[in-house]
Amino acid sequence: MMFHFCFPLGPLKKVSPTDSDNFRKVKVLCWIMTSPKTLYAKALHIKETWGPRCDVTLYMSSKADPTFPAIGLPVEEGRKNLWNKTLNAFNYIYQNHFNDADWFMKADDDTYVIVDNLRYFLSDKNSSEGVYFGHRFRSFSKEGYMSGGAGYVMSKEALRLFGTKGKSDNACSLNSKACGKSINDPEDAKMGQCLTAVGVHTGESRDTKKRARFLIQGHLPRWIHSHKKHNIAKGPGCRSDYLISFHHVTPTKMHDFDFYDYRLRLAGNDGQHVYRVDNKTVPI
Repeated sequence: MMFHFCFPLGPLKKVSPTDSDNFRKVKVLCWIMTSPKTLYAKALHIKETWGPRCDVTLYMSSKADPTFPAIGLPVEEGRKNLWNKTLNAFNYIYQNHFNDADWFMKADDDTYVIVDNLRYFLSDKNSSEGVYFGHRFRSFSKEGYMSGGAGYVMSKEALRLFGTKGKSDNACSLNSKACGKSINDPEDAKMGQCLTAVGVHTGESRDTKKRARFLIQGHLPRWIHSHKKHNIAKGPGCRSDYLISFHHVTPTKMHDFDFYDYRLRLAGNDGQHVYRVDNKTVPI
């Protein structure tokens, strides 16, 4: 049974310009989980919208495509192989891009990310702390886990623990006992169990009004409510005004949201397109 609606409504707020842009110094690597079938059908639209706003953007598939470009991981496609794909993707990033960013964001190829909001949210966080943020569920481990669809972002220290302790302790491997009994368990739940096992904790990503920054939008199935960590409000109250990400976005909507957020102007307002975060104004 499907029920309960949650949609990101309206563009980002436009207010007076400001020179306060220190949050832009936060270095973020974004990797997008895609596939040969959806690379040009879905991931291409991330490449044409929010993807280039990250400091490093990687498209992870099971087949390399030098033209796109996409990285080919040694995995097979299919839902039962998502955990293997996630493991291989983070291992690739740890081995090849560890020093290229402070934070490492995972998103699906139907997820839209407002990278400016992500940077600002992370600007007062410590990347030397073993932590990761996202839309939190309470199941599968003491710390719970972050929704893979809504996207999650881990600190540099979390990635280090994953790449070192996770390997040496066998806590983050394909058939690790720390990551559930079944290889078919959800890949995001397995990542939560893996990170908990190596000492990474879940951080609070909701805004000061307890509204979600990482959003699972649309029809929400019953299982989400049985595993939720926090109550999920209906309508506009379900999400922060300074949203970071939302899932289940069609290619057309990807471009629509990008237009609303980054190019829409108000008549009579020829100032810079900026918006308010808490009590500060932030330029785009």
